[in-house]
Amino acid sequence: MAPDRGSTDRAAIVAAVVVFAIAAVAALPPLAAAIAAAATGASDATTPGFPLGPVLARTVGWSAAVGAVGALAGWLPGRRLAAPHRTVVLAAAVLALALPGWLLFFGFWQAVGPGTTIGDWAATHDATMPLRELCLLLGLTAASWPLAAWCVAVERRAFENARGTLAALAEVDGLSRTRRAMLALREDLPALLRGGVAVALVLASSTVAFDLAGVRTFGFELRTLDADGASPAAVVRAGWPGLLPGALLVALAASLPRSPAEGDEPEPRRLTRGRAASALAVALVMIPLGLLLWGLLREPGVDAESVRAFFLLHGESLLPTAATAIATAATVAMLAAGLYVLLARERGRARTFGLSMCVAFAVLAGLPVALAGSATILAWNRPVLERVYDSEAIVVIGLVGRFGVVAAATAWWLSRTRPDPQRMLRMLDAPERLRDQARAERPRLLAVSIASGVVTASLALGEVALSGRLAPAGHESLATAVLNAIHYQRGETVVLATLAMTAMGLIAAAVVVGLARSREALRNVAAIVLFAGLASFSMPGCGGTGDSPSSGAATEVAERSGIAPLPQSQVVGGPGSVPGRFRKPRAVAIDPRDGSYWIVDRTGRVQQLDGASAVIGGWEMPEFERGFPTGITLTDDRVWVPDTHYHRVIAFDREGREQLRFGQYGTEPGSFIYPTDVLVLEDGTIFVSEYGGADRVQAFAPDGTLRFSFDGSETGQRFRRPQSMTRSRDGSEIFIADSCNHRVVVVGLDGGLHRVLGSLGRGLGEFAYPYGLATLPDGSILVSEFGSNRIQVIDAKDGRGLAIWGGFGEGDGHLKYPWAVDERDGTVAVLDTGNNRLMIAPLESLLPSTVTSTLAESDEGVLLR
Repeated sequence: MAPDRGSTDRAAIVAAVVVFAIAAVAALPPLAAAIAAAATGASDATTPGFPLGPVLARTVGWSAAVGAVGALAGWLPGRRLAAPHRTVVLAAAVLALALPGWLLFFGFWQAVGPGTTIGDWAATHDATMPLRELCLLLGLTAASWPLAAWCVAVERRAFENARGTLAALAEVDGLSRTRRAMLALREDLPALLRGGVAVALVLASSTVAFDLAGVRTFGFELRTLDADGASPAAVVRAGWPGLLPGALLVALAASLPRSPAEGDEPEPRRLTRGRAASALAVALVMIPLGLLLWGLLREPGVDAESVRAFFLLHGESLLPTAATAIATAATVAMLAAGLYVLLARERGRARTFGLSMCVAFAVLAGLPVALAGSATILAWNRPVLERVYDSEAIVVIGLVGRFGVVAAATAWWLSRTRPDPQRMLRMLDAPERLRDQARAERPRLLAVSIASGVVTASLALGEVALSGRLAPAGHESLATAVLNAIHYQRGETVVLATLAMTAMGLIAAAVVVGLARSREALRNVAAIVLFAGLASFSMPGCGGTGDSPSSGAATEVAERSGIAPLPQSQVVGGPGSVPGRFRKPRAVAIDPRDGSYWIVDRTGRVQQLDGASAVIGGWEMPEFERGFPTGITLTDDRVWVPDTHYHRVIAFDREGREQLRFGQYGTEPGSFIYPTDVLVLEDGTIFVSEYGGADRVQAFAPDGTLRFSFDGSETGQRFRRPQSMTRSRDGSEIFIADSCNHRVVVVGLDGGLHRVLGSLGRGLGEFAYPYGLATLPDGSILVSEFGSNRIQVIDAKDGRGLAIWGGFGEGDGHLKYPWAVDERDGTVAVLDTGNNRLMIAPLESLLPSTVTSTLAESDEGVLLR
């Protein structure tokens, strides 16, 4: 008697509807945009400034190298994964996959970077870049070895009988341990090749780790193109080769052999019986994590005050970040359950449809982040969809598209490993009701949904580039804050974010291990996950106001903060690497001779611009492979640049000819780790601030000979990244932006302490990472706050806040991570680093006396005291 297929069809229909709804929102639109670009705009990828050939060659080289090392690292753990009693290796593999590669790279770099014994040796032997690349190789290997391990496990489980016989014969023949190991390696070579290729294909779309290490791969160049202000369409056209890794990954997955029936586990061979495989798996993930935490916790200031600073500065973004991760995880869990129902069919249209959706998510996951983000923007940045585009829902959509491959892989894996008896019963006697069918499949539905959900939650917390790219204007992202902290500080933000991501990864590992033992015990968790997934698509857009999709949210946030935009501002520059534009500008100075603007950015360029963005002078720094300057100072005859990552100070004339160079790497007197700013007195004394292990200010004679130094110890707390300096109007005092202590320290010309201004906070007279300082004609001090996205006028004597301007955003008068300020002859220049522009305003519009009349006339919400 033929079974009733009605309930089976209903289950497939429900699953297909769920899967298609998620794919139609998160995967198909960006894929369509990318494929259309590949068909029509491939020639744009070879435009000047984007050398496709060398970049692809470098990308392939790095991917192949990490793939080879990752395959070898995953060999023994993979053999152990194919055996029973594999709890330790399984947990380590899940934890490694759940942590971002850039975090593990940073763990190695923290332990051996400048300020450490190894880092000191590398800096003095011109080996900093090779050391950084070695850390990148180790970090990416620590993050990717589980892919190779799973390939080995799948193939060993599929062919264990034949290989077990071969291994037993080798043992009987009395071969040496080394010979048996070589024989085992030869047996596993096809699986290792598959694993290495899988790792290489996944790394081809990686961006952040290569960005931090300064290695210009394909994803790095696409992100640079995006940051330079290229339209999303141009980024998509240039990134069409990014479609290939995902497609090849699909073909690789299809070539894997089917695993044997569940419950028919092979016995481990002698090579995997010991603790070597488990110890290696644990070491691969715990060593970089341990080094990271050790390196961060040994920094000063990581204490209860730092925790308070973290929640004060980033507390508002914690709940949205967590909600985004949960919504992404819940949606991916629903996707995984639906895909499993479709893939569990032995054949037919339902299975074909499920496989096609798996392919779509796999190809999308293989895209570089800049390409995926730009394609998502192209699909959703439309007037009729502005309520979605101006809300955190767009971030959830992007993350679901990127990590939907987790659902596809989990559903595909469990559908392939269903026991043969269960398959036969399913074909012969399908349940009559949908509810009965769901009950019969419940253990595996729970496994696929919960495992996919918890792993995705961890991945979503660690996804920096895509979250930062898609976050609506005016919405501060915790992920972006973490990346900024890695670039510019080494403090509490990275510590606590690392702990949070590690905790989430441990939860994911514990859940997966628990599912491997008893899936039934977690059925209540699955219900919660599925319910949250249904709620995730109801997230309303809260930022749209009827304006353009990119400006409404920013205006609303700035108005709610009580901070008025910078008044009467003129914009100079913009994103880009061409002359007159900037990429993450870090320092500005107004020329005392002609009022032009001198700017240093992350391209290694020193540019001189007039007020209309026209370049009238400038040059490239002599070297910038390691990093870029963070300061610039002008005197009548010289341009002083602290060459931060080359541990020296260089003075140029206005034509870029070098006049003086002094300093070298080190913490001894007269040396530097990372010099940040230069202040020159009338008598020729040169003050240089620095951070990175020797946070201090040193004073030099006009010829570069050291006179004295001080480190803020008189205040009871040493400097933590003294970023910039300025003098009082009468020339008797020096103001120092002690950035990571969130204060301004005032000293005499002999370095003696006079007073401390401000403390951590967001109110008047309080600071969050003060980076730039300028003295105004009335003696007050103008401060740019990197952490609060504003500029503040304070009283130079007691630190009272007098006025605040800015507010986070991209619109007129709003600021995003401002680095530097300067004032000259009634003109104020504010370097709006996050928006890659220079904001120019008349001084009179910022002074407190003028602010009073502004309040009376327009009630714009400027804060006064």
